[in-house]
Formats: sequence, C-alpha cells, structure tokens
Amino acid sequence: MPIMSAKDVSESSIPRSGWGKDEESPLNITVFCDLDGPLIDVSRRYYKTYQLAIAETQAYFQSQGRSLLLTPLSASQFWQMKQERIPDADIAFCSGLRHEQIELFMSNVLDIVNQPILLHEDRLQPGVIQSLEQLKRRGARLFVVTLRCQAQAVQLLQQFNLDRYFDKICGAQDRFAA
Repeated sequence: MPIMSAKDVSESSIPRSGWGKDEESPLNITVFCDLDGPLIDVSRRYYKTYQLAIAETQAYFQSQGRSLLLTPLSASQFWQMKQERIPDADIAFCSGLRHEQIELFMSNVLDIVNQPILLHEDRLQPGVIQSLEQLKRRGARLFVVTLRCQAQAVQLLQQFNLDRYFDKICGAQDRFAA
C-alpha cells in the first residue's frame, strides 16, 4: 500500500469494492501513520531549530576568537534539501560549516529540536481531521507509530484533539530517540 499524507486521502481515494451505491460499507483495513509530517506540520520548528543551531554554533566559535563565514539557508532552500532527504550534516556544510563546526551544529540541533519552547511551532496538517473522520466512519483501525517519546506523542495528539481517532499510539520510550 502506498504511503500517503492526510491531504492524499479523499472520499474518492478510499477503496469501495463491492459496495452498494448508497451505503458506506466498513473498511477492513488498518492504517499505520507517522506523527510528524503526515499529521503534524513540523516545518516551522525544524527551520527554527536549524536557525538557532547555526547561531549557537557561530556564537561558540566567535567566543573562541574564530569568525565563521556562514550563508544560512532560506526556509525554501532548507525545505527543498529536507524534502530531498539531504542529511543535516550536508545541510550544515552547504551553510558554510566545516569539520568540528558541523559536529557542534549537529549536537546543537539534537539539544534544541524537541525543546518545549519550540514545540508550539508545530501545526496540524490541512485536511487531517476530515481524513481521519472519513477513515474512522468507514471502520478503519488507525495507529500512530512515531519516534517521538510516548508521552510527548500522546500529549501532542491530545492537544490537537486527535487522540480520539487512534486505536493505539506507539511512541519511543527514549526521549532522545527522535
């Protein structure tokens, strides 16, 4: 089965084989979905994390008397690279960081990305509620499987009132897994 985002699920994309014209027969499917991306738009948080990690890396090296010539990426450049699955270390390199600077940048990203102060940047993807309602109305079983820690995943789904749609929420036990 193909991987789809919420915006890909529409009334016409849900299988109807063997249904009568006026009835909505139950689906006999189980849908596993990730939290970040398909349900939650994390683009603002990830870009802010990148910006803060660049700034912190630059500040550290300046405090050591080393000036860095950086060219931070625009949001569109950053997201183009993320969508192409370019590793964060390569994104750092394209921003002007080198060797131990990249290592510090990567460490900064890990320290920053899941900080509560940035989590408020996450937004619900357009069409998620309608898609989940269509699937549940048809009897689909829905599961979230995420690398976010379990407590954070449950809290986020509750915050957006999405927890009611899911039969099971499976998150990591290690808060640093994501």
